[in-house]
Amino acid sequence: MEEYDEAKLRDRFGKNLPSDKSYLYDAILRSMRDYRSANSRSARIKEMI
Repeated sequence: MEEYDEAKLRDRFGKNLPSDKSYLYDAILRSMRDYRSANSRSARIKEMI
């Protein structure tokens, strides 16, 4: 989708769009944390605790 169109997304995802957007946002943040944690000693220590 070149341009964000929520109406088209609602047609495709139905009533689950808000929860799907929230899940995707959380998954992206989790992925970013996991990517950075491999390089960060403090993140690795926090994971061990």
